Amino acid sequence: MKHACLLLLVCFCTFFISFSQSVTLPKLSKYKDSTNNYYVTICEEYLDLFDKYKYYEPMCPDSCKIDFSKYDLKGIKENGEWKWQLVSPKKYHELTFDYLIRYDTIRWNWLTNNTIINDSAAFNTLKKKSLNTSITDTFDFNTTILIYNDVWLDCKGAFDYNLLYDPYENVIFCKLIIYYGGSRGMCPKDSWILVSKPKTDTKIKVQTIYLH
Repeated sequence: MKHACLLLLVCFCTFFISFSQSVTLPKLSKYKDSTNNYYVTICEEYLDLFDKYKYYEPMCPDSCKIDFSKYDLKGIKENGEWKWQLVSPKKYHELTFDYLIRYDTIRWNWLTNNTIINDSAAFNTLKKKSLNTSITDTFDFNTTILIYNDVWLDCKGAFDYNLLYDPYENVIFCKLIIYYGGSRGMCPKDSWILVSKPKTDTKIKVQTIYLH
Protein backbone atom coordinates (compact mmCIF):
# COMPACT_ATOMS: atom_id res chain seq x y z
CA MET A 1 0.00 0.00 0.00
CA LYS A 2 2.82 2.39 0.91
CA HIS A 3 4.58 1.55 -2.35
CA ALA A 4 1.42 2.34 -4.35
CA CYS A 5 0.93 5.66 -2.56
CA LEU A 6 4.56 6.61 -3.14
CA LEU A 7 4.23 5.78 -6.84
CA LEU A 8 1.11 7.95 -7.14
CA LEU A 9 2.89 10.81 -5.38
CA VAL A 10 5.87 10.59 -7.77
CA CYS A 11 3.56 10.55 -10.80
CA PHE A 12 1.65 13.57 -9.48
CA CYS A 13 4.84 15.54 -8.81
CA THR A 14 6.20 14.73 -12.26
CA PHE A 15 2.94 15.83 -13.88
CA PHE A 16 2.82 19.05 -11.86
CA ILE A 17 6.43 20.02 -12.56
CA SER A 18 6.01 19.46 -16.28
CA PHE A 19 3.17 21.98 -16.33
CA SER A 20 4.84 24.60 -14.15
CA GLN A 21 8.40 24.74 -15.42
CA SER A 22 8.95 28.42 -16.11
CA VAL A 23 11.61 29.72 -18.53
CA THR A 24 13.07 33.14 -19.22
CA LEU A 25 12.98 34.25 -22.86
CA PRO A 26 14.00 37.41 -24.78
CA LYS A 27 11.64 40.37 -24.86
CA LEU A 28 9.17 40.32 -27.74
CA SER A 29 9.20 43.07 -30.35
CA LYS A 30 6.29 45.51 -30.36
CA TYR A 31 4.89 43.75 -33.43
CA LYS A 32 4.90 40.34 -31.71
CA ASP A 33 3.72 41.80 -28.41
CA SER A 34 0.27 42.58 -29.80
CA THR A 35 -1.51 39.68 -28.11
CA ASN A 36 -1.87 38.39 -24.57
CA ASN A 37 -1.03 34.72 -25.05
CA TYR A 38 0.96 32.35 -27.22
CA TYR A 39 1.00 28.60 -27.51
CA VAL A 40 4.08 27.52 -29.46
CA THR A 41 4.43 23.90 -30.48
CA ILE A 42 7.09 23.80 -33.25
CA CYS A 43 10.58 25.26 -33.62
CA GLU A 44 9.60 27.48 -36.55
CA GLU A 45 6.99 29.30 -34.45
CA TYR A 46 9.61 29.90 -31.76
CA LEU A 47 12.10 31.31 -34.27
CA ASP A 48 9.39 33.53 -35.75
CA LEU A 49 8.84 35.05 -32.30
CA PHE A 50 12.37 35.39 -30.97
CA ASP A 51 14.85 35.54 -33.86
CA LYS A 52 15.82 39.05 -34.95
CA TYR A 53 14.75 40.08 -38.43
CA LYS A 54 17.74 40.76 -40.68
CA TYR A 55 16.71 42.33 -43.96
CA TYR A 56 18.04 40.49 -47.04
CA GLU A 57 20.01 38.07 -44.86
CA PRO A 58 18.95 34.39 -44.93
CA MET A 59 18.38 32.66 -41.60
CA CYS A 60 19.75 29.13 -41.27
CA PRO A 61 18.99 27.94 -37.75
CA ASP A 62 20.59 24.69 -36.62
CA SER A 63 18.21 24.07 -33.76
CA CYS A 64 15.93 25.69 -31.20
CA LYS A 65 16.84 26.45 -27.61
CA ILE A 66 13.75 24.45 -26.57
CA ASP A 67 13.26 20.77 -27.33
CA PHE A 68 9.91 20.86 -29.11
CA SER A 69 9.93 17.09 -29.48
CA LYS A 70 9.13 16.97 -25.76
CA TYR A 71 7.62 20.33 -24.84
CA ASP A 72 5.23 23.03 -25.96
CA LEU A 73 5.80 26.64 -24.94
CA LYS A 74 2.98 28.59 -23.32
CA GLY A 75 3.15 32.35 -22.83
CA ILE A 76 0.68 34.52 -20.90
CA LYS A 77 1.01 38.29 -20.46
CA GLU A 78 0.04 39.46 -16.98
CA ASN A 79 0.23 43.14 -16.00
CA GLY A 80 2.35 43.85 -19.07
CA GLU A 81 4.90 41.10 -18.28
CA TRP A 82 5.27 37.81 -20.11
CA LYS A 83 5.34 34.53 -18.19
CA TRP A 84 6.62 31.57 -20.21
CA GLN A 85 6.21 27.92 -19.27
CA LEU A 86 7.25 24.61 -20.78
CA VAL A 87 4.27 22.28 -21.17
CA SER A 88 4.39 18.49 -21.31
CA PRO A 89 2.95 16.28 -22.69
CA LYS A 90 2.56 18.03 -26.03
CA LYS A 91 -0.93 19.14 -27.00
CA TYR A 92 -1.00 18.22 -30.70
CA HIS A 93 -0.26 15.15 -32.81
CA GLU A 94 1.80 15.66 -35.97
CA LEU A 95 0.15 14.44 -39.18
CA THR A 96 1.64 13.39 -42.50
CA PHE A 97 0.53 14.75 -45.87
CA ASP A 98 1.18 14.29 -49.59
CA TYR A 99 2.14 16.87 -52.21
CA LEU A 100 -0.17 16.92 -55.26
CA ILE A 101 2.64 17.86 -57.63
CA ARG A 102 0.61 17.15 -60.79
CA TYR A 103 -1.85 19.89 -59.74
CA ASP A 104 0.96 22.44 -59.39
CA THR A 105 1.34 22.54 -63.18
CA ILE A 106 -2.24 23.77 -63.73
CA ARG A 107 -3.05 27.49 -63.86
CA TRP A 108 -4.98 28.48 -60.73
CA ASN A 109 -5.08 32.27 -61.16
CA TRP A 110 -8.68 32.47 -59.95
CA LEU A 111 -8.04 30.66 -56.66
CA THR A 112 -7.47 32.58 -53.43
CA ASN A 113 -4.71 31.73 -51.00
CA ASN A 114 -5.40 29.06 -48.35
CA THR A 115 -8.18 27.49 -50.43
CA ILE A 116 -9.56 24.41 -48.67
CA ILE A 117 -11.39 21.76 -50.72
CA ASN A 118 -13.33 19.76 -48.17
CA ASP A 119 -16.34 18.38 -50.06
CA SER A 120 -17.42 17.11 -53.47
CA ALA A 121 -19.28 20.32 -54.41
CA ALA A 122 -16.15 22.44 -53.98
CA PHE A 123 -14.07 19.90 -55.92
CA ASN A 124 -16.58 19.83 -58.80
CA THR A 125 -16.38 23.63 -59.00
CA LEU A 126 -12.60 23.33 -59.08
CA LYS A 127 -12.75 20.90 -62.00
CA LYS A 128 -15.13 23.12 -63.99
CA LYS A 129 -12.95 26.21 -63.56
CA SER A 130 -9.59 24.58 -64.28
CA LEU A 131 -8.25 26.18 -67.46
CA ASN A 132 -7.90 23.86 -70.48
CA THR A 133 -7.26 20.92 -68.15
CA SER A 134 -9.24 17.76 -67.62
CA ILE A 135 -9.18 16.66 -63.98
CA THR A 136 -10.30 13.05 -63.67
CA ASP A 137 -9.25 12.41 -60.05
CA THR A 138 -11.80 11.38 -57.45
CA PHE A 139 -11.42 11.81 -53.70
CA ASP A 140 -13.35 10.59 -50.69
CA PHE A 141 -13.91 13.82 -48.78
CA ASN A 142 -15.06 11.91 -45.74
CA THR A 143 -11.39 11.08 -45.25
CA THR A 144 -9.54 13.66 -47.36
CA ILE A 145 -8.88 17.43 -47.49
CA LEU A 146 -7.12 19.29 -50.33
CA ILE A 147 -5.34 22.57 -49.57
CA TYR A 148 -4.08 25.09 -52.13
CA ASN A 149 -1.63 27.93 -51.52
CA ASP A 150 -0.22 30.54 -53.88
CA VAL A 151 3.16 30.81 -52.18
CA TRP A 152 5.11 34.03 -52.72
CA LEU A 153 8.76 33.67 -51.78
CA ASP A 154 12.07 35.07 -52.94
CA CYS A 155 13.61 33.15 -55.82
CA LYS A 156 16.15 31.40 -53.57
CA GLY A 157 13.66 30.68 -50.81
CA ALA A 158 11.84 27.49 -49.90
CA PHE A 159 8.69 26.42 -48.11
CA ASP A 160 7.34 23.45 -46.21
CA TYR A 161 4.29 22.42 -44.18
CA ASN A 162 3.75 21.22 -40.65
CA LEU A 163 0.38 19.67 -39.83
CA LEU A 164 -0.73 19.36 -36.22
CA TYR A 165 -3.92 17.75 -34.96
CA ASP A 166 -5.78 18.66 -31.78
CA PRO A 167 -7.78 15.50 -30.91
CA TYR A 168 -9.83 17.28 -28.23
CA GLU A 169 -11.03 20.10 -30.50
CA ASN A 170 -10.90 17.89 -33.63
CA VAL A 171 -9.00 20.57 -35.56
CA ILE A 172 -6.01 20.31 -37.88
CA PHE A 173 -3.62 23.28 -37.86
CA CYS A 174 -1.85 23.50 -41.21
CA LYS A 175 1.26 25.66 -40.84
CA LEU A 176 2.80 26.85 -44.11
CA ILE A 177 6.42 27.73 -43.34
CA ILE A 178 8.23 30.05 -45.77
CA TYR A 179 12.04 30.26 -45.50
CA TYR A 180 13.73 33.41 -46.78
CA GLY A 181 16.56 32.64 -49.21
CA GLY A 182 18.34 36.01 -49.32
CA SER A 183 17.13 37.14 -52.76
CA ARG A 184 15.33 40.37 -53.69
CA GLY A 185 13.38 38.83 -56.58
CA MET A 186 10.00 37.24 -55.87
CA CYS A 187 8.72 34.01 -57.41
CA PRO A 188 5.14 32.74 -56.97
CA LYS A 189 4.67 28.99 -56.66
CA ASP A 190 1.45 26.98 -56.69
CA SER A 191 1.25 24.36 -53.96
CA TRP A 192 -1.32 21.62 -53.39
CA ILE A 193 -1.27 19.10 -50.54
CA LEU A 194 -3.53 16.19 -49.65
CA VAL A 195 -4.35 15.61 -45.99
CA SER A 196 -6.06 12.59 -44.44
CA LYS A 197 -8.74 13.56 -41.91
CA PRO A 198 -8.75 11.74 -38.56
CA LYS A 199 -12.56 12.11 -38.45
CA THR A 200 -15.28 12.91 -40.99
CA ASP A 201 -16.10 16.27 -39.34
CA THR A 202 -12.50 17.37 -38.69
CA LYS A 203 -12.00 21.11 -39.23
CA ILE A 204 -8.81 22.70 -40.54
CA LYS A 205 -7.10 26.07 -40.08
CA VAL A 206 -4.17 27.41 -42.13
CA GLN A 207 -1.42 29.67 -40.79
CA THR A 208 1.62 31.11 -42.59
CA ILE A 209 4.95 31.51 -40.80
CA TYR A 210 7.75 33.58 -42.39
CA LEU A 211 11.31 32.82 -41.33
CA HIS A 212 14.17 35.20 -42.18
